Amino acid sequence: MANAYKASKEEIIESYRKYYIKRMDKGLTDKDVSEQSQTARGTFTAWKHGQALPSLKSLYKIANLVDAKVSDIIGEIPKMVV
Repeated sequence: MANAYKASKEEIIESYRKYYIKRMDKGLTDKDVSEQSQTARGTFTAWKHGQALPSLKSLYKIANLVDAKVSDIIGEIPKMVV
């Protein structure tokens, strides 16, 4: 299933920057977070370069590891129509 959340390249890069700051504060590397969240390393590369956001499931795991809320990283999460 593709991400239902759409963001511009600039928004994706900005969200990575917010995550990066939180990750550095915790003394973690992308590799650490990748392994602990069971998220592919390529996901972090794509995120860093503004190509794609991690899935919402991965974002929740990642945010938990860096003691943040998903909204702290990507901003307000739009309500999805079910």
